[in-house]
Amino acid sequence: MAKTVRMALVGAGGYAAVNVIPYLRNDRNIRVVAVCDVNQELARKAADTLGAERITADLGEVLARPDIDMVELQTPNYLHARQAIAAFKAGKHVFSQKPMARTIAEAKAMIRAGREAHRLLGIYMDGYNDPFHWDIKRAVRAGLIGRPVNFRIRYAHQGGLALKGGAWRQSSKQVGGGCYLLLIVHLVNAVAWFMDTRVTRVTGFMKTLMADMEGDDSTAGALELANGLIGPTDASYVAAGTNDIPNTVLELRGTEGAIRHQRDDGILYVYSKKKTFRGKGFVYDQPGTTMRFLRDVHDYRHPTVHEQFAAAILGGKPYVCPGEMGLHDLAVCLAMEKSAKTGRAIDLRKFIGKI
Repeated sequence: MAKTVRMALVGAGGYAAVNVIPYLRNDRNIRVVAVCDVNQELARKAADTLGAERITADLGEVLARPDIDMVELQTPNYLHARQAIAAFKAGKHVFSQKPMARTIAEAKAMIRAGREAHRLLGIYMDGYNDPFHWDIKRAVRAGLIGRPVNFRIRYAHQGGLALKGGAWRQSSKQVGGGCYLLLIVHLVNAVAWFMDTRVTRVTGFMKTLMADMEGDDSTAGALELANGLIGPTDASYVAAGTNDIPNTVLELRGTEGAIRHQRDDGILYVYSKKKTFRGKGFVYDQPGTTMRFLRDVHDYRHPTVHEQFAAAILGGKPYVCPGEMGLHDLAVCLAMEKSAKTGRAIDLRKFIGKI
């Protein structure tokens, strides 16, 4: 069996240029064969960094190549479904940037296309690059905070203030929504994964206060999980923050302790009344005290999400965030918008329906 997955990167600018390409070149079980971008200068720069032999602006040319096993979509939301379905029809596996699509219908079509082609669909969630991310799940399972009783998630920054000139993020049609979908889908995924559960009900409020965009730039609401927990959630595309007043926070509280993860700052706070925990990213060995851990936000340790997805293609264990999970995360964000419009709580199971 082959030990390397041959990949085409589709989309080489924006987020990919800063947060994907510099690290992708170090992944051990992936070889980037081609880079596709309408901006050929960006494509050439990425290809030079990754050692790719071919650049093109034509996705069809990429999909026609027999030496490509996997396509990674680092493209705007409105292109994901169309590009993924075309890739599946060409016999490729698909790794898609979050959110996986703009609508429930698009996400379901992607999942069905992958199943029909007998190819894998994975969602790029960069939280799974973080060793703290994995340790939090292990710590919760080990009972470090006792029985979980409450959570809170918040994701914010001031990116909305920089929107101008017809950028795709200004269009609710191209985004699929606004800042809640663009930002907090990361933490919607994480809070459910940490506790091996799913969101079942959503209620919320949305506003566009000052960003030049059609979708929301400020959102607040609450999520109910299948395990019975409820917790607040909010997002902002216009809010300032610092490490002392963080903009991105995930908190888990239990009967015996609490965990606070400031994802973008690389800061983790852990407290437990009586227990200790030894993980790969942090070691909590002072019960009864709050310990603070700091990680370089670019310290992506193996296996990265790319390596995990490639391993699944090569016959390893299933990828941690498959298309079905991406559909659920998308639905949570879209249900928040529906709740804001209708003034009612939204049942996720009914909202998603059958695939």
